[in-house]
Amino acid sequence: MNSPLRALIRAADLPPVWLFLSALLVWALSRWTPIIDLSHPAMNWLGRVLITAGLAAMVWSALWFRRLGTSIIPRQTPKALIAEGPYRISRNPIYLADLVLLIGWWMIFPSPLGLMAPVLFHRIITRRFIMPEEDMLRQVFGDQAEAYFARVNRWV
Repeated sequence: MNSPLRALIRAADLPPVWLFLSALLVWALSRWTPIIDLSHPAMNWLGRVLITAGLAAMVWSALWFRRLGTSIIPRQTPKALIAEGPYRISRNPIYLADLVLLIGWWMIFPSPLGLMAPVLFHRIITRRFIMPEEDMLRQVFGDQAEAYFARVNRWV
């Protein structure tokens, strides 16, 4: 693979891209594999509530990066270990918010096969981003990171 293509793929390997692709998968499966009609007005309403909650949690969590002057972009060396606000509840509140948003999206476009998307998203985000980010936090913050990991769960 040539280097410009490799650079493009690397640049696109970001959590929002994976979230978008997962949401697209949910939508496509709801349209192309209508095995069982799961749609219901209450599910649609709850899906919208989850999407709103996910977006609000994303914004709240992202503000802590700005407040502490560290980068929100994966694979960049952090300048601060965020352990306040939503980071007291989850080590990965933005990824958790992404997952909540994706489940809400599935509730609006339900299909049995569409439930694969949140499961796949969870696995991809954990392996491609969370685990390497935790390794980087260990390298940069050492015992402080270990104490934080012992105190706060990865997801909830």
